[in-house]
Amino acid sequence: MGSFKRDEIEQAFRKYWHAGAVAEDWNGFAEMFTEDAQYVEHVLGSMRGREAIRSWIVPIMEQYCELYTAYEWHTVDEDADRVIVYMQNRRDHPSGSGTIDFPGITILHYAGGGLFDLEEDFWSVPGGQATTVELDAGCEVVLRALANIGHASGRRSQRSQATARSMHHMAASDPIA
Repeated sequence: MGSFKRDEIEQAFRKYWHAGAVAEDWNGFAEMFTEDAQYVEHVLGSMRGREAIRSWIVPIMEQYCELYTAYEWHTVDEDADRVIVYMQNRRDHPSGSGTIDFPGITILHYAGGGLFDLEEDFWSVPGGQATTVELDAGCEVVLRALANIGHASGRRSQRSQATARSMHHMAASDPIA
């Protein structure tokens, strides 16, 4: 039997989820951990302590700012004082149509006082790699399309700039202006 009631664990999880996945307030997210919490990221490394978590999560989420989390489900294991959450790590497709996802699971251990003392993350490495390839390919398509638009509109833009310069010179030489 765990040390905490389901409602308390659930409330802490909702606050944790809101801080990170919803608000993307990574400093607030770090505040959801005890001073000596352990964060195990099986691909990117482990850290210990709230400040180590903060020092890691803030820059990495800035680096991958296009990545966000789509909630699927969670459960509270009251007997073990933990939360298990399944989500999709998501990027919007550069075309503007659809998303690029790969699954992840997080296990949190609740320490009381609204704080967690352990987070353990699991995600699909092949899925993550495949989404990066898909994202890069989608970006290439969009960039080529923009280059084509830019090339075509570049001629109009040059004409517009020349017209604007002419109008500026006319206004500057106009004694009424």
